[in-house]
Amino acid sequence: MIRNRLAELLSERKLKISRVANEIPNLSRNTITSTAQNSGKMIQLETINSLCKYLGITPGEFFEYIPYDLELSIDDIKMDGQRDDYDQPLTVDEGKMTFTLFIKLLGKSTQQYTYEYNVTNITKFTIADGFSLLLDFTENIDGYSFSSFWKDTVTPGFKAIIQENIKEKISNSLFTFNNDNSPYDSISPLSNRLNILMRSNFYTDADFDSQLKTYADTTRGYNSADFFDSTNDLPF
Repeated sequence: MIRNRLAELLSERKLKISRVANEIPNLSRNTITSTAQNSGKMIQLETINSLCKYLGITPGEFFEYIPYDLELSIDDIKMDGQRDDYDQPLTVDEGKMTFTLFIKLLGKSTQQYTYEYNVTNITKFTIADGFSLLLDFTENIDGYSFSSFWKDTVTPGFKAIIQENIKEKISNSLFTFNNDNSPYDSISPLSNRLNILMRSNFYTDADFDSQLKTYADTTRGYNSADFFDSTNDLPF
């Protein structure tokens, strides 16, 4: 895997993309932004040359490399949901969506290993843009775990890219599954993205627990202790 370190290099120098675009006339702001996000499949040599000259670095300092590639795939999606109306997005209750995530690690020559994760939703969610989906990953550990590779080999920059790739793969797969298995025509397009938060043995999103607590607080209902606060006043 290879990536550029532009985002870190700009952060270290406290440079904003707007300033860089203003000071490098031949590069647009969009080009610099997409480069910093590592969202493109290639970078033109002119772009690399201009950025290296501007930052005073070599191409070796601009790029980062680890001798592994990752391939992601999703299989065996199961989803039990419902709609209030034909033109409404699908809503899935807690634990009613499961799938298997395969992370294939490709190393030197023919060396490869596939890590398998059983994934389930731990809160109710709706398959529509802007809705949060909290997922719990359980690894089928067989020898060397992916968490070991993640901890010992993957740098912070690559971790961010892998996290985003996993979330994008999941989001696209769920939207595709929803479209292919629904008798209705009015379904959210594939361009939409779910706000996915992950919890696993190799990585947990920073705001996962707070989102889970918020969900629990808004769905748990009232019991006898809820009707009074410290001053014995009703909470509503």
